[in-house]
Amino acid sequence: MLYIRKYRTVLFPLLIACSGLIFICLLEYLGAFEGINTYLYDSAFRLRGSRNPSEKFIIAAIDEKTLNTLGTWPIKKNALCQPFR
Repeated sequence: MLYIRKYRTVLFPLLIACSGLIFICLLEYLGAFEGINTYLYDSAFRLRGSRNPSEKFIIAAIDEKTLNTLGTWPIKKNALCQPFR
């Protein structure tokens, strides 16, 4: 009992801090902060402004005819890169 009285000024705030941290983690796990997170994420992109897309990316559509010619999915990388060489 004397040990607890001696360190009560340290243990009580530590207990409160740990309880608060567990409570916040529980709220995060349950999705309570999802709306705030989405709003802040959108705001960051609005503040950054629009950017031109990079020309390094290509969207290649693969249809049934291509799958019949090259084989089943996944298609080998060298077959996918051939048209762009």
